Amino acid sequence: MKELTIIGATGKLAIPVINELLEKGVAIKAVVRDVIGAREKLPPAVDIVFGDLENVASLEAALQGTEYLYLNLGAPVPGEKFVAELHGVQNILKAAKGKLKQIIKIADLGTLHPEFHPSKTRHPGSVLRQQGHSLIKAAGIPLTTFNATWFINAIPWFVQGESLIIFGKHKAPMYWTNTVDLATYVFKAIGNKDAFDKDFALQGKEPIAYTEAAQKYVSAKNLPVQVVESPIPEVELGFLGDVLRYSESFEEKFQAQELYEVLGEPALSFTEAVEAV
Repeated sequence: MKELTIIGATGKLAIPVINELLEKGVAIKAVVRDVIGAREKLPPAVDIVFGDLENVASLEAALQGTEYLYLNLGAPVPGEKFVAELHGVQNILKAAKGKLKQIIKIADLGTLHPEFHPSKTRHPGSVLRQQGHSLIKAAGIPLTTFNATWFINAIPWFVQGESLIIFGKHKAPMYWTNTVDLATYVFKAIGNKDAFDKDFALQGKEPIAYTEAAQKYVSAKNLPVQVVESPIPEVELGFLGDVLRYSESFEEKFQAQELYEVLGEPALSFTEAVEAV
């Protein structure tokens, strides 16, 4: 049986991945700060233990017996005193003391391919994320990263009342992915030496513009909402608005060939993924 410890298990993208991994027979241990809250969100089969990324001693206890670790950390916000993707990674490495056989991470496509942006630079948050990746590699722990394009799962997060709001004018289509395929790739990557020290672009096969994708989602789910395009507010969305402004000009190219060659092609088309999530 494959075993996997997860930090960031209660995130919106982590929970469906966990459900899929359990279906595949993976034994899951979740390291969380709020054990009671996690028990309300996670399936009963998940072993839940306390661990705080800001507390090395708690991580030492939580990671006992862990060989394979999956990190689903929150988006790195520049200027924060403690950044999980950087300072949290530093503490994980201190706590693990070289005992990990592999770290698997979810990241954003811009971390791997900053050249897709006209500025040819990473978003400041992605810079912090990349620094964390460099620390893991320098520690000699095999690292597998899935650098994801936009998730179909995220489309309904922008429903407000009777509107599904598309913030910004996204210039290029995106190769949408989903948590079902991500879970399959994570499953295949666990302990797989062919996936060690690989930075995979996590993309689907179909390039679809954001507005069209949203309309397809609404239609397939029969949602009583209208897709509306809107400028990105300067203040209200805060850090999310900053990320959306960066992604507006992101001109994504297909880069998932290595992922498909090593771990296989995605199982779901866009329409199938909409139905699945």
